[in-house]
Amino acid sequence: MNDPTLDREDEVLKATVRDGLAARDRALPPPRFAHAWPGTERPRTATWRPALAGGLALAAIGAVSWMLLARPGGESASPADLRATVELARELSSPDYWRVPTDDLLAFAAPPLNAELPSPDGFHVSLEESLL
Repeated sequence: MNDPTLDREDEVLKATVRDGLAARDRALPPPRFAHAWPGTERPRTATWRPALAGGLALAAIGAVSWMLLARPGGESASPADLRATVELARELSSPDYWRVPTDDLLAFAAPPLNAELPSPDGFHVSLEESLL
């Protein structure tokens, strides 16, 4: 049932496809991740570009921080500014400044369930006031 001419044609077809794929692979440039396989060459420019970009970014960050953190004219703060700063620090560090009156809220007791509700007789509110 095996025809020898078909087997030969299959072998020729396999060899032709294999040779065509090999020729295509040789003609294409290697992909960027080709350095993962041993025996492939890396382009020489790929090594200094990240270092140059990192150095430029570091220089830019240094220049911006130098401009923002440098005190103009090198003059110190005035005594009025220092007094205001000390007073502000004293006020913020006092224990009464950060005190929250939760004790009054916790001591609040709800009325009992059988308490009488206020009478609505003298309570008149217009529609405009209720919407405000």
